[in-house]
Amino acid sequence: MMLRTKVPILIVLAAAGQLAAADAHPLQNAKAGDWAKYAVSIESGAGKHSCVATVRIAAVKKGQETIRTENVMDKKKLPPRDVVVDLSKPYQSQYSLPEGVEGKVVEEGKEQVTLGDKTYNCTWVIVKASSKADGVETEFENKIWRCADVPVNGVVKSECQATVKDPRQAMVSKTTQVLEAFERAK
Repeated sequence: MMLRTKVPILIVLAAAGQLAAADAHPLQNAKAGDWAKYAVSIESGAGKHSCVATVRIAAVKKGQETIRTENVMDKKKLPPRDVVVDLSKPYQSQYSLPEGVEGKVVEEGKEQVTLGDKTYNCTWVIVKASSKADGVETEFENKIWRCADVPVNGVVKSECQATVKDPRQAMVSKTTQVLEAFERAK
């Protein structure tokens, strides 16, 4: 059961990388060392969890970049996860939803988001997705706010609701990811 409770956070962190097709590739000007740190909270029938997620540009090579995600969940460091992004391909197909998960942008808009004393001029998308694994269907609805001022994938905030339709134990989880800090490499 522990793995199933962590699946929504991994998917929402990955889905936060998804962009509407009209957006510019957010990694086109990224440099090795750029990073963004997020506070993540997860609530489900299995309880409440907190996570600190740091997303960084780990390497830059001609035409591709490696994004490393490091998570500390409930004060336990998880193994880092690297994703190599091909800059010649549209970002919407890169670093978005896990393989086998079908997603679609269903709504988009613009909104100012204030975190602390900083206001970000954001674009946002709502992504609906679904997956089926081991006979269990899961539906996701993610709202992702992003701003070009934020390095790596531009995410300022995201909210995800995942509904696991398991006949043995149905569950709804809510995950919120909020930008805490960021820095661009010199």
